[in-house]
Amino acid sequence: MSHKKPSVSAPKQDEPPPDFAKALELAKQAMSYISKFRTPPTPAIYQLWYRYTEGRNLKLRDELSGIVDADSVSLSQLQEISQRYFPEVDQPEVPQRAASALIHEIEKLQLVVQDQGDAGRKFGQSVNATQEELKRIPIDSRILQQSIERVLASNAQMQARLAETDARLTSSQQQIQSLQRDLHEAQKAMFVDPLTGLGNRRLFDVTIDQIIESATQSRIEEKSHCVLSLLDIDGFKRVNDTFGHAAADRVLQFVAENMQRLAMEASIARLGGDEFAVLHRVESFEQADRLAQELRDFFDGTELTLQPKNLAIGHLTASFGVAVLRGDDDRQSWFDRADKLLYGAKHGGRNQVLCEPALGR
Repeated sequence: MSHKKPSVSAPKQDEPPPDFAKALELAKQAMSYISKFRTPPTPAIYQLWYRYTEGRNLKLRDELSGIVDADSVSLSQLQEISQRYFPEVDQPEVPQRAASALIHEIEKLQLVVQDQGDAGRKFGQSVNATQEELKRIPIDSRILQQSIERVLASNAQMQARLAETDARLTSSQQQIQSLQRDLHEAQKAMFVDPLTGLGNRRLFDVTIDQIIESATQSRIEEKSHCVLSLLDIDGFKRVNDTFGHAAADRVLQFVAENMQRLAMEASIARLGGDEFAVLHRVESFEQADRLAQELRDFFDGTELTLQPKNLAIGHLTASFGVAVLRGDDDRQSWFDRADKLLYGAKHGGRNQVLCEPALGR
């Protein structure tokens, strides 16, 4: 029995595969949104619009559809949404390690240059000492005179080169110090929410891991307790829809400023949107509940008016979920308990604090 080989037609080189054509169309649509809202085409912003046009992430599409329908969006909004959905785009660990390594190499280079400068100065001092000794020798021959002249000329050249090297060293040191400051500021910026100046979700994750590790190693939880409070502004969408994104940003800044004022010893972060986190230590259950209640009372009792347009926002209310660190907690389990309590406060009437019934339980 004979078998025929199935005929296989080679793909035409000039025709891109269907997936390429689809991806290209999605890319064009993503760029049209970038152009429409005049947002910078960074990798994070581009991916956000690309995934929106792709439509696979229904939650993301619903959230961005509201922005598209409103025909208004701020860069800080898009950055915050991107951080929530695609935190891996920024890859902060890589530039942070690279920056640290670069600083280390610069410091090593600086030491080498300083050592070379010191060696040159010592050589100059040695030549000067020889010069002084030769000056004291009686000149009684032509050869000695020529030697002295050569040493003097060499010394003059060395001094000129040393002066030039010192000037270049000073300039290099200033440039290195400036670069170190720039790198330090860049590292800090990776952990700061640009709108409120609070720590961002990235810093929150680092801080909560450090707290858990410290509590595990030192058993400090036996004397004091680590508390995580999650705060969500009630009805914040109304502020966006009624007063616009600029006013909503001002409200978030107001919330952040007063949280810092009322909780000076706590670590506060903006997790995204209108959700904030407060990390602090307490010695009793009453203290765990008290700070959240003070924050809730302040916002509920404050009539907020934004200047200079005299926009009457009214009273802000907020819901809180408060969870205490347990001995077997990791970051996720601790956060999940606080988040469930926050969810209960939101759906139980809002403008309230739900705290775990007892410390360590």
